[in-house]
Amino acid sequence: MLLSACGGKEAPVRPPPEAVAQSGQTAGSVFTSGSDVASTGDSSGTANPSAAGNSSGIVILASSGDSSGAVTSGSTGESSGVVISGGAGAWPAGIPSCTPPVVSTGVLVYGPVTPKVIPGKNLVVLASGQTAPYYLAIDATHVYWSTYGSIPQHDGTIMRVPIGGGTPTELASGQAAPGGIAVDATNVYWATGGVMTVPKGGGAPIMLAPGLTDDNIAVGPTGVYGTGYGPTQGDALMRVPLDGGGPFQLDVPAFNNTYGIALDAHYAYWSNFGGSAPIRRVPLLGGQETTLATGQAAFGIAVDDKYVYWANAGDGTIRSVPVGGGTTKILVSGVSGANQIAVDGASIYMTTRGPRDCGMVIKAPIGGGAPTALVTGLAQPWGIAVDATSVYWTNVVELEAKGAGSVMQLTPK
Repeated sequence: MLLSACGGKEAPVRPPPEAVAQSGQTAGSVFTSGSDVASTGDSSGTANPSAAGNSSGIVILASSGDSSGAVTSGSTGESSGVVISGGAGAWPAGIPSCTPPVVSTGVLVYGPVTPKVIPGKNLVVLASGQTAPYYLAIDATHVYWSTYGSIPQHDGTIMRVPIGGGTPTELASGQAAPGGIAVDATNVYWATGGVMTVPKGGGAPIMLAPGLTDDNIAVGPTGVYGTGYGPTQGDALMRVPLDGGGPFQLDVPAFNNTYGIALDAHYAYWSNFGGSAPIRRVPLLGGQETTLATGQAAFGIAVDDKYVYWANAGDGTIRSVPVGGGTTKILVSGVSGANQIAVDGASIYMTTRGPRDCGMVIKAPIGGGAPTALVTGLAQPWGIAVDATSVYWTNVVELEAKGAGSVMQLTPK
């Protein structure tokens, strides 16, 4: 969770307020697989001939509508149409080390973002010019995300873009630090001091229920699940019916910082990142809680038909446990800044928070094994989702960096 008045949870790793943000990502730019993407600082829009016509390049398909690419003081100011290419090289095995940008005279230059992409895959920036894009969700046709905005201006938004690229659409504006986001067949849901919803195709947003933080949410046929706040419901797991009402408290919070939430057909699972805490589950409509693991400081959580998975930020591991309880297994270790995760039938995908431009998207076998960094050199990648072909994520960059964030897609996953 990003820093908010209602939740009071840990903010992402952030540079000092005097940081200078640079995005270096604008519509029309091309990144080359297996290469560094270095900013040219060229605002003329002149293409680099060496990269022209590269069919394996990574194309930024859409921006927020600002053709200049300028985001804040210190931006590279690259215009739409600039093509950037770098030389291919050997891709490191495992999780590579990273040296953060140099801090000179006490001022941190945060960027430009210079991602490196594993050979054989294409990186697409689906949206640039975003202010602290946070969580995201996907369906068969679109990617949806929340932008946290600039605290305390209440200028957060709910956005979507076609999954194959196109012009981003704003579904809701003027939101107070929206965070968790989820979709079902007809609606988009998000958390911002309560649960809000709007039809996928647009319309008037409405509040289903107050009393939730802007942490992760999950949606299923029985409702929207999120984190409560207040004197009696602080950090409790809450359920909001899809037609409104409530929220209804599902657990007695014994641990701080309820965070990750995942659902299957019968249970809600959740994690806590406040110190040494459990991974728990409860029936979707309430009932007996079950502790599946203890001693965790977990961020993201995911579930399939056999296992619950989570990112343990405390020791940099990705772990699993059977959905009914049993032995906890370490699947991946050495993941500095382990953050959000997503799973498919074969692999686990995760974002790491940095530091600074050292964020990564990493993939590992779902049963455990050697991890592979898919993309490196990112600025605070956060929310993550996968479908049959691609992996998607947001790059928060940093709260003071207005318009410096982006939403990315990597294909094949």
